[in-house]
Amino acid sequence: MPVHAFHMEGNEKIGTSIGCLFSIFTLIIVLSQVVVRGAICVTKARPFIAQSTVENARTSDDKIDLDEYNFHIGFGVRNANDEYDRHDPNYVEFVPILEEKLKNESHSTYHPLKYHKCTEEDYAKFSTVRD
Repeated sequence: MPVHAFHMEGNEKIGTSIGCLFSIFTLIIVLSQVVVRGAICVTKARPFIAQSTVENARTSDDKIDLDEYNFHIGFGVRNANDEYDRHDPNYVEFVPILEEKLKNESHSTYHPLKYHKCTEEDYAKFSTVRD
């Protein structure tokens, strides 16, 4: 036995002014999100920032020699649109830190790390994608 469609005075739907306003409001919200998110994707306005946390992996008493493992980290600031390096000391200050947060504590301890601008010899120590 087929299910019959809902009809009220010959109409399949009943429209109200409140329902119409709600539909328009919802449409505006959805379209505004599409426009904003699309603009962010196209202009690359919010570049990815990575942070890695390893819970209770080490304490401040642990010491390792990163040179022993040939471990190097390179970082910089660049414009995501034209990929132009932004190392102007008037606007950019590098502050590499090691964050230590002990288990069941609400505050972190920050340890500043030494750094220097890479030389050609430093760049030669980095592994390439093909290595």
